[in-house]
Amino acid sequence: MFESFTEKPPEKALDRAAMIFRVLGTFAGIALVLGAILRLSGDSRFSVFVLIWYALFAVLSFVTATGIDRQELWGKRLGYALGFLSLINIPVGTVIGVVVILYIQRASKAGLFQPASPAA
Repeated sequence: MFESFTEKPPEKALDRAAMIFRVLGTFAGIALVLGAILRLSGDSRFSVFVLIWYALFAVLSFVTATGIDRQELWGKRLGYALGFLSLINIPVGTVIGVVVILYIQRASKAGLFQPASPAA
């Protein structure tokens, strides 16, 4: 994946960025379900705040993937925001954040996130 990073066209970069957000959303959803099961069984390691965070991150990841697929400007902005937020999670999140930011930046430079022109 990384050895051919510079050879892919911008459309592939968008597909890969959206796929990364779908995978992150799926993992957050799995963590939410497992955390809720543990919480309901009496384990206090997962607080309600953590469960809400997993739910919010899962929803935002899937919404971001949809926005990126549709090449919406808000999808690009959410992608950047979640990419920069992922940079905090050292070491794996940092790699994911850098890759997502580079993919979105490449697509932006190619003009794939153009705002819709108003109808005349």
